[in-house]
Amino acid sequence: MTNSSLNKIEEIANELEKRAKEMKEMSVVTGHMESISKSMSVSTDTIKLESKKLSDFIEDSSENINKVERSVEKIDNVNFPSRIDKIDSSVSAVYQGIQNLQMRVENFERSIKETIEKENKEIHLKLNNSQKIVSYILIVEVVGFLVLMFKLYK
Repeated sequence: MTNSSLNKIEEIANELEKRAKEMKEMSVVTGHMESISKSMSVSTDTIKLESKKLSDFIEDSSENINKVERSVEKIDNVNFPSRIDKIDSSVSAVYQGIQNLQMRVENFERSIKETIEKENKEIHLKLNNSQKIVSYILIVEVVGFLVLMFKLYK
C-alpha cells in the first residue's frame, strides 16, 4: 500500500468518524426534538385545558354580568329620586299639618285663658258689687236697728 492509499484510507476513516459524530449528534438532537415534541404536546393539552377553563369562566362571568345589569336596571326603575321627593312632600305636608294644629291649640289655649280671665274679672266685679250691696244692706239694717232702738229707749 502506498502512501497515497493510506492517506485515502485515513481520510475515509476521518470522514467516517466525522459522520459517526454527526450521527451521534443527530441522535441527541432527535432525542431533544422528541422531548420538545412531547413537551409541546403536554403544553398544548395544558393550554387547551386552561383555555376551556377560561372560556367557562368567561361564560359564567358573562351570566353574572347580565344578572348585575338586570339588577341595576331594576334599581334604576325604582326611581329613588321621585320616591324620595314624594316622601319629602308627604313629610312636609305632615309637618305643616302639625304646625297648623299646634297654632290652633295655642289659639284655643289663648282663647280659653282670655275667657277665664274675663269671667274671673266679672266674678270679682260681681263679688265686689255684692259685697258693697251686702255692706249697704248691713249698714241700712244697723241704722234701722239703731233707729228702732233709739225710738224704743226714748
